[in-house]
Amino acid sequence: MNSVPSAEPEFVIAFDPGKTTGVCVARVFPDRFEPYRAYEIKWQHRLGQTFGDLERGSESLWRAVIVEDFKLYPSKAKAQSRSGMPSSQMIGIIQALCYVVGAPTPVLQSPSIKARSLILPEHKELLGTSAHVKDAYKHLRYWFMTEYRQ
Repeated sequence: MNSVPSAEPEFVIAFDPGKTTGVCVARVFPDRFEPYRAYEIKWQHRLGQTFGDLERGSESLWRAVIVEDFKLYPSKAKAQSRSGMPSSQMIGIIQALCYVVGAPTPVLQSPSIKARSLILPEHKELLGTSAHVKDAYKHLRYWFMTEYRQ
């Protein structure tokens, strides 16, 4: 989906879903993006906090909602045996809440893009030490470089 950047302020939210979900929120400009919130959502807060975050930007502020996709591959099936599949549950929660609050349909990205998306030095401090938050950032940056700026 190629898009033309708007002159109005626009924001993007990205999720790395799982039992602990990483979140990164950024304002986007034609030539750059500026993350200003990066945090984790714990499993027990997955509905309320995710709803609050998406609802806050539902007044046409969200340019995109980005989510790392999840697929169960045969090589991982045994390790996931008896799992509640928290990543899949979070993806469903995010998709449903986007619909409820009128946010854009989430863009699902392959987990493999994280290897191609580096963290910019000026953003490292905001992201802290959480691997989930860093992964959400990488998905946001990849979207910015491949979809927003095209």
